[in-house]
Amino acid sequence: MIKLYFLNGPRTGQSQEIAPDGVRIGRETDNDIQLLIGGVSRYHAKISRNPAGKWCIEDLGSTNGTTLNGNPLTMSTPLKDGDVILVGDQVLRFGEENAAAAEKTAEILEDQTRKKKKPQVIFHTSRPASAPPEMPEQPPKDPSPETGRNEQKKKIFKGSLPSAKAGENAPAATASPAPDINNLFSGKKEQKNTAEHHFLRRGNLLFTVGVIGVAVIVVSLFLMFGNAPAQKTPPPARLSISDRNPFYLNYEKQIVSKDNVFRFSLKIKDNSAVFMLDDLKHRRHFVRKFGEINPEYRKTLLSSIKETDFMKLEQEEPSPSADGVDETRLLTIAYGPYLNSITVRNNYPRNSFESIEMAIDRFAEDYGLKTVSLSAEEMRAEAEKAFQKAEDLFANYQARPENLRNAILRYQIAVEFYEQFDPPPKELNIAAKHLKEAEGILKKMIKEAETNINILLRRRQLAEAAQECQKLMDYLDPDSKPYQKARASKIKLETVLRGKK
Repeated sequence: MIKLYFLNGPRTGQSQEIAPDGVRIGRETDNDIQLLIGGVSRYHAKISRNPAGKWCIEDLGSTNGTTLNGNPLTMSTPLKDGDVILVGDQVLRFGEENAAAAEKTAEILEDQTRKKKKPQVIFHTSRPASAPPEMPEQPPKDPSPETGRNEQKKKIFKGSLPSAKAGENAPAATASPAPDINNLFSGKKEQKNTAEHHFLRRGNLLFTVGVIGVAVIVVSLFLMFGNAPAQKTPPPARLSISDRNPFYLNYEKQIVSKDNVFRFSLKIKDNSAVFMLDDLKHRRHFVRKFGEINPEYRKTLLSSIKETDFMKLEQEEPSPSADGVDETRLLTIAYGPYLNSITVRNNYPRNSFESIEMAIDRFAEDYGLKTVSLSAEEMRAEAEKAFQKAEDLFANYQARPENLRNAILRYQIAVEFYEQFDPPPKELNIAAKHLKEAEGILKKMIKEAETNINILLRRRQLAEAAQECQKLMDYLDPDSKPYQKARASKIKLETVLRGKK
């Protein structure tokens, strides 16, 4: 039995059997293997049998490409047991289900774990205060009596204050006729003349009285002017944690290559948001500010963040650039008592980091700004895939009614992406033309279904009316009000029919 073994990501250690007609791999839900992991395109790669009956893999024009045993795929390539496939950031192993395969998978997983580098935290650290520079010692001078008295006052005042650094030795005292500070309050008699002794005592007394007088004046003024407004102003309300640290998000994605610099950023602070895009090679510059963001969009984004373990992530060492391309992604988030900042450089991001990136993409899409987060190459690739898928669905809309609605969605994506280029590619006119045709057909089909329902209800043909309601639901968006109305009518008709039986 041929299987694909997941060697990393959310499904690490799992496997999936390859169907006889092969599998298609990508981010979209209609793929056989859906991969919601970084670097995976909507329709990324396909594994199928060639005319000789051998399993082969081919890249479907993905943005980041597909590699087989470290070699990029340029064409359909045969697979053999034990081959390692890289689809975006997802590592897969192709092979048969047997004991040897299980042992080989275990060895690869163990080797990956062993090669992982120990994460290092480079944030949330406090920088020790630098010590003040030491002052050079001044050569001793022969002080005059007046200088000695001034120095004595300075030493008394300095001695009353706590030391700037605990345990720090005081500078050595220089020879001076001034009295020893340590003996000022001792019972020993000082070796000095009586006139100078009385003068120092009077000076110290005046200094002390002056300091006390200034302190009394300052305290009186503080009580006079500080207490009056305090009595009129009610005590401030106690702030909650969320008020002290509101929601903040800063996301930056930068790709530097030999011929271009691409940078996308989103900054959310409180209830405002700023989107910014710079694409030097393709002369794209975009800035959009929202002073008041939609509360529902903000709530959805924050809920998606809280569902991850991003706040527990630790910084990992960066990896060197590959093929001359240096990619850096920065994500900083703060809310409530939590704060974390992680930078990913030329590495596979953790699942929680990538989940938040997807939530940011949805947030941008809610504002109609999905395209600003993509590089020109990514946008062109996405446009081509959307266009080709829309063409396939439109050609087969009669087989399945929902194909027409899905084709319209794909055409809209293609048109939106193609319009970003100057000059626009020729596919833009084709996509716009087919979009208008598909919308016209869908509108006509919806109107016919609604008319048929009314006619059948008047004829009391309830079973046929219920079937027509189901057909109408296939044409409509499940999130729209017309869809909910058609569904309610169908349920009501089916209830009446069961009651008659």
